[in-house]
Amino acid sequence: MKTIKTTFNIDSEIMEGIKLLAVNKNKTQNEIVNNYLKQGLINETGINPKETLSERIKRLGLENKVKIANEKTYNPNSMEKELNSIVGLAKAPKGVNPVKALLDLRNCRD
Repeated sequence: MKTIKTTFNIDSEIMEGIKLLAVNKNKTQNEIVNNYLKQGLINETGINPKETLSERIKRLGLENKVKIANEKTYNPNSMEKELNSIVGLAKAPKGVNPVKALLDLRNCRD
């Protein structure tokens, strides 16, 4: 997994909780933060780990807007792999705004 070093300002009470969790679970603070961020991304994007990309596109009515380039590389259970491999995942026909199509995918709720 590729990591990126960055700086965040975290509320002191939240940081205390992260430290406590890390000690209690015998994990690093980085592992705790990354696991919570990953789960938050999954929850926020509404990804159903059992739903395939094709099923999601059909459910959202985007069959005519999005064409799957390589469904085998899509794995909703592995967020870091998905984020690293999302470039080139879908091809849009001429005239379709791919940014809007992705935002529609992300913002659509059941």
